[in-house]
Amino acid sequence: FGRILNISSEAAFTPVPGGSAYCAAKAGLDMITRVLALEVAGRGVTVTALYPGHVDTAMQEDIRSVDTTDSNLDTTWFHDIYAAGKLAPPADVAALACWLVGPWSRERNGEFFSAEDAVWVAQVRRDLG
Repeated sequence: FGRILNISSEAAFTPVPGGSAYCAAKAGLDMITRVLALEVAGRGVTVTALYPGHVDTAMQEDIRSVDTTDSNLDTTWFHDIYAAGKLAPPADVAALACWLVGPWSRERNGEFFSAEDAVWVAQVRRDLG
């Protein structure tokens, strides 16, 4: 069997001021996920995408360190979720990715999964133990 997992973002369908390139790239990745899933259907390969949500990554840290004095980028929200402790540890997202590339997702082709979907996350935890 084969698995293709794309790491996308809700920025694919949620405009982020100052993030036009990022949003466009993620929207394109979502379409690639949909089309490729159709192209490989019935061949034992699945194509899915994961929206990891807000994760404590180097990218988040980079965004918080940007000097926005001469920019239309507003990083206030990124500072707020960091200060509130609302960033998930990378290991949590890694477990979700493991589920998506493992045998549990063999019937899930062309689907998008969100780390903020409590029902799916609970299923992943049960399956992975």
